Amino acid sequence: MTGADLSGAMLRHASREHPGPEYLHADLREFDLGPRRFDAVVCLDSALLYCRTATETASFLTSCRRCLDPGGLLVAEMRNGAYYLGRATFSEAPSVHTFTHRGVVHRSVTRLRVDPAARLLRRSRTWTTDDGTPPVEQSSAWRLLLPADLRRVLLANGFQVLALHDGPGPRTEPPWREGDQPAGTTDADRLHVIARLTDD
Repeated sequence: MTGADLSGAMLRHASREHPGPEYLHADLREFDLGPRRFDAVVCLDSALLYCRTATETASFLTSCRRCLDPGGLLVAEMRNGAYYLGRATFSEAPSVHTFTHRGVVHRSVTRLRVDPAARLLRRSRTWTTDDGTPPVEQSSAWRLLLPADLRRVLLANGFQVLALHDGPGPRTEPPWREGDQPAGTTDADRLHVIARLTDD
């Protein structure tokens, strides 16, 4: 098993909290894991949507093809463009989460906004703590892909789509449990795909 991330801080955290796998610094938009081949590439929590252009998505899929064994799988979970772009107005109340780590209470306030012209879902998040540390502001954006777009780009880049559905999954409510079957729909806020590398 190999883990990859663009953030050095995330790689250090992963190796400290989850020792065992090899962790590599890599950009998902174009990566090379050397001569090794893998049974699967797993890309969760909307990471694939950081590829904001068709060129970046194609480059990611080329990198996946290069590191997968014949018949290897791409397993991905992401926000669903059909859910966000399919609403005339998207309005969601800010979400607030609180947790305690090493005696310090951390609080995040997250706001999502759809940018329909750019087909992006923009997120702003503010972190505060109860120890007097100044607030930290984060912003990010994901490309919003419709299910049909995702299927088309996978087929065009050498993958056969085995499953494409909106749940249950790791981030759905209720979350996936062993034995649960796919819903067979693609309208909810999360999208899950399993695609197999086809023979060249």
